[in-house]
Amino acid sequence: MHKDIPVPANAKLIESAAYSDHPTQSRSETYELKHIGGEQGLYPPEDYFQKLHEVGWTELKEERMGHVHVLNKGDVRIAIEIREDTFQIFLLHSDQDRHQNLG
Repeated sequence: MHKDIPVPANAKLIESAAYSDHPTQSRSETYELKHIGGEQGLYPPEDYFQKLHEVGWTELKEERMGHVHVLNKGDVRIAIEIREDTFQIFLLHSDQDRHQNLG
């Protein structure tokens, strides 16, 4: 989806989607990875978020919404939704893209 987003080696891609008319999302990928989020997805995988941080991603904690974590690297924004045995990565439209789409 994006070369700078690390994905655990043992994660299995189960769905990929593109959103041409969604106001904030441009693409997403859903992966299966046993026990990534703990019971009911309540425990975010600290080691995965540490790896994201090491390669330059910064979590925007003020934008976190429950299971959804928003991260930024340069002009790229992503959201990662953590569930019990799956996680989904969303590539978000940039502010410039959103302004163009809103006219």
